[in-house]
Amino acid sequence: MRTIILFASLAIFLASCTTAEFIQYTPTLANSGMHTGKGEFTGRAMYSSGGSSANSYSNNQEQNPYELINGIQAQGSYSVAKNFALQGSFMNSAEKGGSTKAGNRNIIYNYNRTMAEAGLSWFTPLDKRESLFFEIAGGAGFGKYKSTEVASIIAPGGRFYNHNVTEFFIQPSLYNTNGNFNAATGIKIAGINFNNFSTNYTGTERETRNITTAGKLNTSTIGIFSRIEVFTNKLPWLGFSLNGMYVFETGQRFTQNFNDFNGGIGFCIRPGRKAFKK
Repeated sequence: MRTIILFASLAIFLASCTTAEFIQYTPTLANSGMHTGKGEFTGRAMYSSGGSSANSYSNNQEQNPYELINGIQAQGSYSVAKNFALQGSFMNSAEKGGSTKAGNRNIIYNYNRTMAEAGLSWFTPLDKRESLFFEIAGGAGFGKYKSTEVASIIAPGGRFYNHNVTEFFIQPSLYNTNGNFNAATGIKIAGINFNNFSTNYTGTERETRNITTAGKLNTSTIGIFSRIEVFTNKLPWLGFSLNGMYVFETGQRFTQNFNDFNGGIGFCIRPGRKAFKK
């Protein structure tokens, strides 16, 4: 518990007072191996999408914001000991965002976001049947965000705005492994730093589009996630995975431009199914 409080305090401390509405953060889905012992591997490959409960990509009240998000996420976890596992994940998210007026897209942005994460988890059973487990994971992530403004009715196009992303997180969770049906839920607490900005927007354009002029931007997030995975007796090593995550900022640095919900649907694997049997 002290570790969780420490990381939460660190995440809040990292939050700065700079607001950048132009940057739109897309969280990665939480990774969890859902292991029961040593020598187990679990992996997932998912199509992911998400959005914002509120989006303010508009230059005036007469314009309507829009966003279209499509991405892929891959996750893997291997239990190197009875209670420890190594984790890794990768996300690539492509997004189109902007605003429309009278049916015409007046502002158009193309986004590409990548993030790779690596971490270590500790897990332990909470019942005698060893079906209910507690897990706590921690790690870091490194990524690159790229944004390009496309030529439209009111914009010349050719403008870009890129930056790097660094993330540190801690993730406590509970999961249940019951034969061919697995379920998990937990929270992911993260401190995030945006840095190494590069852009060809002019000073006036940066002010109009609410692009930060700071050398870096810090924020912190707390995400609530859940996962359901279903396998069959015929293919006990291959299953279906459904993931959901809702994220909110502790410091509200992104105002309304924040992808606060994210979901994934795809396949999961657990080779060597006998290792999972009690």
